[in-house]
Amino acid sequence: MEKESIILTITIILVAIPITWLIQYYLSSSEDVLAKYDVHHVEFTTINGRNVSIVYQIKNLEDPSSVKGKLDVQTKTEICYIVWYIFNKYPNVDEVQIISYYSHEGRFIEYYKFKIDRRNAELAGLLNISKEDLANNIYHYYNKLIKLGKLKVHSE
Repeated sequence: MEKESIILTITIILVAIPITWLIQYYLSSSEDVLAKYDVHHVEFTTINGRNVSIVYQIKNLEDPSSVKGKLDVQTKTEICYIVWYIFNKYPNVDEVQIISYYSHEGRFIEYYKFKIDRRNAELAGLLNISKEDLANNIYHYYNKLIKLGKLKVHSE
């Protein structure tokens, strides 16, 4: 009886460890892909009965004063890729919110907030397209996203 318990315990451990590793890998893989867009954390939550993905971005701006009240070209591209990635990777997400900060004089300052729901992202043509199509038409999609979403760029 004791021998069977030991074998059962070892079997459970050998099965549980790979499953745990796969779950952790799957959850962290989205943040790894988005890290090249300065994304530091992705949070999935429910707000008013809707599945919302909140993406936290920390930008490294060489000259923060040059972008006050407007977005730089790289940031416009990043918004498109982040929204595209989240909606295509997670079909149960109803809304994407991006909250972006930049570091200035030792503190984080809010750069911009952007949010869009799945319906408007679909109207912008951003769902179910390839990464290549997005890259080839980035400003076309960006203009549609901004018109259909809500963007607030902070000027201070």
